[in-house]
Amino acid sequence: MLRVFLVVMIVIAAVGAITPQGSSYRSLLLSPADSALVEFEAGRFWHAARMLREEGAAAGKPEDVLLLARAEAGWGNWSAVAELLDGAEWLSEESGAIGLYILGRAWEAQGQWAEAAESYGRYVDLGSLGTTRHHASIVRWTRSLWKSGEREASFISLRQLEPHLGAQSWTALELALGEARDGNVSWVEDLLGMMEQPLAQLSGWRLLPDALFESGDLIGATEAFREAYQQLTADRRATAAIELGELLLDGGDTATARGLLLEGLEEAPGVFRDRAAAELFDLGDSNRELTLELARILDRAGDGRRALMGYDRVVALSANTIDGVPVPLPMRVERARLMGTVQTRQEEAIQEFRAIRDITTDDRIGGRNLELWAQLRRRQGLDEHVRTLRRWLLEEHPNSSEAAEVAWSRASQADSRGELDSALRQYA
Repeated sequence: MLRVFLVVMIVIAAVGAITPQGSSYRSLLLSPADSALVEFEAGRFWHAARMLREEGAAAGKPEDVLLLARAEAGWGNWSAVAELLDGAEWLSEESGAIGLYILGRAWEAQGQWAEAAESYGRYVDLGSLGTTRHHASIVRWTRSLWKSGEREASFISLRQLEPHLGAQSWTALELALGEARDGNVSWVEDLLGMMEQPLAQLSGWRLLPDALFESGDLIGATEAFREAYQQLTADRRATAAIELGELLLDGGDTATARGLLLEGLEEAPGVFRDRAAAELFDLGDSNRELTLELARILDRAGDGRRALMGYDRVVALSANTIDGVPVPLPMRVERARLMGTVQTRQEEAIQEFRAIRDITTDDRIGGRNLELWAQLRRRQGLDEHVRTLRRWLLEEHPNSSEAAEVAWSRASQADSRGELDSALRQYA
């Protein structure tokens, strides 16, 4: 949601920098050719800027310079905007002071926050109240003041957004994100106090715990994550459970940590689920079903070392059961794939690929098994083996997606060689 708000504000700023409000450019007495104005109004800003410069607009009347600055802003040439407008005495008088806003955008794009804050502040004082651009200018003024180190002034400008709680809350959230990363707890707390919009409050649930953690206050971070865990629901609660579990694990409370990590494993989003799986795997002492689940999660996350260890553990646990529970064939295929990435286990991988081929009739499993086997042989430089395996793939599992890819590849190669009859047969 924060990303959505930031995008909206950027779009607003871009529109505000380019689009006239309450005035018509066709009514201006401009010296540049009318065709340049047509290009500008059609949104072809680079071309408009080029034409205006050729007409000498940079040294023209204020309205000419302003139009050129708008055109340069339209295609993001902010250094040119700053060069055109910096020091211009007419900015506060021309076209509703919009030049001040555009200049602020130019300074902002170049990271010159004090200059940006000055330009935005002047525009806020002079611009049309109640317009979308005026609201956007307050947001940008607030941000520029904050990044220039003028924190108290930034809070004052932020309070001007109180009639628009959404803008105030999301702006405060954006600022708090940076402070949390730097571990500035007091600033985060102050900014949280400015966030009254419920969705913004929910999105910022971890700002204080993160700030405490980055500041080195692990006890405070633990308690903050515990409070969040108790108050949140769904995937946010699961994420808080994992964060809290990891902190408790570092503190030696293994039993509580395990329970929290297991809870988080069920609902947490991607990267947090991967973290929980890694922690639980390293804790060990999990049954066959959980070990298999953890190994699969870790495999999908790209943690091949842990995943292979997990698959090996599943094989061992399956062999040790009284009933001799069979290992799932899809898992055996992925285990063989990972064994093939370990130099000392490649022969073992080939034996497993061969054993799976002998017993499976499932196209999905058999096709992937033969394709992974062929990929291993290719890495070993055994092209003749690769051709044999690809032939088996087409013959034994013609309905698999892997067989379709092989057939398509061969047809494309024949087509590129000009062997059209062969290509058509294989495409068919």
